[in-house]
Amino acid sequence: MTEEDDLQNFIEFCDSEFGKKVMKAEADFIRKSLGSRPEKILDIGCGIGAIEQYLADLNITGVDESPVFLAEAGRRSNKRFMLGNATDLPFEDGSFDAIISVTTIEFVENYKEAIKEINRILKPRGKIAILMLNPSSDYVKMHKKNRESYFNKMKHKSTLILRREFLPYFDLNERKFFLGIKGNQIFEAENEKISALVVAVGKKRE
Repeated sequence: MTEEDDLQNFIEFCDSEFGKKVMKAEADFIRKSLGSRPEKILDIGCGIGAIEQYLADLNITGVDESPVFLAEAGRRSNKRFMLGNATDLPFEDGSFDAIISVTTIEFVENYKEAIKEINRILKPRGKIAILMLNPSSDYVKMHKKNRESYFNKMKHKSTLILRREFLPYFDLNERKFFLGIKGNQIFEAENEKISALVVAVGKKRE
């Protein structure tokens, strides 16, 4: 599949009724996880800026490595969007109060460098809300049966292992799973089998 195919599929998902429910739930989770409104937020792997649409009142800069996806993001939101790679972010040390990322880190081959970059550009005690697809969930397993699914581009078999890589740099809260999905229904869940996402939420160590 081409990048344009991926773009069209993602647009269709985000604009569907089910997709809207998922995106709103993710945005609500991020807002709650960040707590008091951070002054400057970076979204790594912003894609078409869907999360920015649901967090319109927050000061978010989106970064993505795809010019095609960034062009669509600019049409959907008036946020600042920039071209950049998760392993080499175009920002000074300590530039942001919080970093969010939705279904991105698990697609990065060199995830350890991406996590180091997140740590580098965060201010002391800066917050993170990282959401990653959970390959152990029924939802992700179902999608991976389709050879054309974008989920098959994931680089890592366990995002729980990726989550542990944040621990040397961040104090994480105990929650590991989020977003139960069955059919077209979404609900609160913290179960490895039915939660579509693994989450890493916490603060940068001093």
